[in-house]
Amino acid sequence: MNREELSDLLKRYLDSTCTEEEKKTIDFWYNHFDLKEGSDTERTAQPQMQEFIWQQVRDKINSKNKSEEKANEGNFRRNRFLQFAMAASVIIIGGLAYYHTKINNIPASLAMLDRTSCREVNNSAKVKTVYLEDGSRVDMQPGCSIHYPKPFRRDKREVHLEGEAYFNVTKNVEKPFVVYAGDIATKVVGTSFIIRSGKKNFRDVEVSVITGKVIVEKNESAKEKSGNAVNNGVILTPNQKVVYYHADNHFVTGLVDMPVVIKAPEELNKLRLFRFEETPLHEVLEKLQYAYGLKFELINENISNCPVTADLSDQSLYTKLDIISASLNAHYELKGTSIVLSGGRCD
Repeated sequence: MNREELSDLLKRYLDSTCTEEEKKTIDFWYNHFDLKEGSDTERTAQPQMQEFIWQQVRDKINSKNKSEEKANEGNFRRNRFLQFAMAASVIIIGGLAYYHTKINNIPASLAMLDRTSCREVNNSAKVKTVYLEDGSRVDMQPGCSIHYPKPFRRDKREVHLEGEAYFNVTKNVEKPFVVYAGDIATKVVGTSFIIRSGKKNFRDVEVSVITGKVIVEKNESAKEKSGNAVNNGVILTPNQKVVYYHADNHFVTGLVDMPVVIKAPEELNKLRLFRFEETPLHEVLEKLQYAYGLKFELINENISNCPVTADLSDQSLYTKLDIISASLNAHYELKGTSIVLSGGRCD
C-alpha cells in the first residue's frame, strides 16, 4: 500500500465508509502500534529524525478543528492517532530525505527520489544500453547504476549516476539534462559525453565530452556543505575532459585520452584535410584545430612556415603530432586543454 492508498483508507475509516474487513485491519493495527510520546519507539529513534517528524506531525494535529476532539475518550484517542498516521503518511518521504541528507550526507536531490523513480543496474560483464523516455541513450558499464524520475520533471531531465556510463542526450533547449554523480552536476541541452565516478572515492568524478558543450559544476547540496556559494565549475567542448577531486575540492581540465574528429567524414574526405604536401606548419595546425576543435599553440614562430608532407588520414591525433614533430625536430605537450608545440627547425 502506497501513501495515497493509506491516506484514502484512513479517511474512509474516519468517515465510517470503509468495509468491515478494512475496519478490522485498522483496529488491529491501532491496537498493536504504540506511538505515544515517551514510548520506547520515540526514545530509540534517531534524535534528528524524531525531532523533524514529530514536530511537523504535532503542527498538523494542532491545526485541526477543535470541534473534532469533542468525541468520547476512546474515539478521541483513536482519531488523534489516525490524524497522526495520515500526517505521517504525507511527510514521511520528506522526513527520510531530511534524515539521509543530514545524517548520511546523501545529496538532497537523490534522497527525494520517491516510488515514481526508476533504477537500472548493470550486473553483467557487458555494456547495458538503456533508452530514457525522451529518447536519450545511456550505455552503462558493468557495475554501473542510474536512478531517474519517471516521468521527468516539466522543466528538467535529471539522472543520478554511480559508476561509468556514456550518455547521448536528445536535444531539448527547454528541458536541460542534468547528471548527478558524487558532488558533481553535469548540465547539457543535447550532446554526448562520458562520466566516470571514482572507484576508490565515488565523489571523484571525471567527465569527457565527445560532442556538444557541457557545464560541469558542484551540485547545490555540495556547495551548501562546503559553505562555498561561488560556482567554480568549468565549460567543456568536444575532446576536453575535467576531473573533480573531492578531497582537494578542485577541478583539473585536460584532453581526453583519444581525441576524435568532430567534423563529418564526408567533409574531411572532400577537403583532403589530412593529406599534406609541402604545406606550411601553421596551415597544418589550423586544419587540425578545425577537425578536432582543439587549440594549438606554437612557441617557436621560426618554424611556422616549415613545410610538412605526409598523409595522416588514418592516424590518431597523437600519432599525427608524433609524425609532424619528428619531421621538424620539435616536440609537443598538453597544457590543460591546449596542445603546445615548441623547439624544432626547418631542414
